[in-house]
Amino acid sequence: MYQHWLWGAFITGLAPQGSPRGDLGLVATRQALNLLMNTMSTPEYGPHTYDPTVGEYVPSSAACPDVAAPVLVPTDGVLAGAPALMSMPNCVDIPRGVGRSYFSRYDSSGYDVFRRVLESGHFYDQLAALQALQQSNASVVGIGQDVQADSRTFRLPWNLLFPDQVEKLFSAIYRQDDANYAQHIDGPLGTTDPSVINLSVFTDPNTTAVLPLVQPGRTYTTRVQALVAGMNLLDGTLNATFAKQGQISLGGSGEQRTAPTGFTEVTANDPASGRLFVAYRKTDGTGGPWYAADMLDAAQKLVDSGTATAGDITSAFGDVELVRLAFGIFGQ
Repeated sequence: MYQHWLWGAFITGLAPQGSPRGDLGLVATRQALNLLMNTMSTPEYGPHTYDPTVGEYVPSSAACPDVAAPVLVPTDGVLAGAPALMSMPNCVDIPRGVGRSYFSRYDSSGYDVFRRVLESGHFYDQLAALQALQQSNASVVGIGQDVQADSRTFRLPWNLLFPDQVEKLFSAIYRQDDANYAQHIDGPLGTTDPSVINLSVFTDPNTTAVLPLVQPGRTYTTRVQALVAGMNLLDGTLNATFAKQGQISLGGSGEQRTAPTGFTEVTANDPASGRLFVAYRKTDGTGGPWYAADMLDAAQKLVDSGTATAGDITSAFGDVELVRLAFGIFGQ
């Protein structure tokens, strides 16, 4: 599936916009990137109830009632004139196809059950999308000697064409930052069939920002693979920008540096190990995503809250340690 979309997504060198060739390449590129991003944000199918503690719809084991009760969802006034609250159904049922299961299901009766697939899972679809998004080489289109047929047609990697979108996606997946990559539910109270709004990086995000999120389907393996994919990215000058944004040092060690002009130092202290972690981000927030600093902020807030469980704190600093390990491998 991805092979066909990616062939359509390759930019045609020197084909001007407005020509049939250039317009076709532009449309195919936009659609292909949207497809890959929506693959990473696809939710599970089945009933989802609105959880006000996280501000999104999450999978539910209980079926949705015939008549959904109302729930008030904050819009944060993103759009001018938008109400502070909007009425939405407290439960929505996402159909198969729009939503996907993480893993495949097989016929459990008889013999040779692993060849009889009842339902194809979404796990490997996400890994395929990650693999496509992290391709980092450009090449002339053609097979064998046919590369001379049109030497102006190239395959270009996504991170050179859309670096901001790709880097933001990878960091959001690893940090479980649903607000920056999840899909939305559209359908105010009274709608018989609320719909899932797919992501599109080429439209104004404010048009969907007022709508509540639906939790993406995500496994821990997907998160780690997204981190590794981001660490592998190189920009047009072969600079590992994403990896450097994930630099985390140990306070008091030879790794720590003085924050340069225009940067702010962010720290977090692990109460279990006593380790002090240090990261940096631009003071004005530009040039991100500064996901290492954001993770330290979030981890320190958990410690300072006094209400977080020891397991939550351990998990947060475990994610920090993994980013530090990945930077040590890929960011040097």
